[in-house]
Amino acid sequence: LFTEMRKHVAKEAEATQEKSREPFLIEQLALSRYDRRWEKTYYAIYPSQLIFLRALQNGPLVKANAEKYYAEVQANTPLLKDVPFGSWLQFLVAESLVTLTVEGYALSVAGQEFLMWKLRHMIPDKV
Repeated sequence: LFTEMRKHVAKEAEATQEKSREPFLIEQLALSRYDRRWEKTYYAIYPSQLIFLRALQNGPLVKANAEKYYAEVQANTPLLKDVPFGSWLQFLVAESLVTLTVEGYALSVAGQEFLMWKLRHMIPDKV
């Protein structure tokens, strides 16, 4: 499959004018890395974290409301029983999906990009 994909990209590159070949290849590489980044994020993220990101699309959440949301999630998710809020949130911060504000949490530009990528590629929600 890799060899076929490589041949396909090479054929597309050859079809471009020589002066635009390098920008074409750079764009293809960038798109591949962009998709790979979001694929890795999607496979590692908890469903409750996806819901949290979507909630942040409506605007920042104060810390108390975010913690209340997590307490409800934690009560209904045995897997998260012993996971503190800070640890659950750390993944979102480390992936730059959420930014810390003075009052709480906001969706970052990367978080918006991730949700747009998920929508654009029709990636299903996790259950």
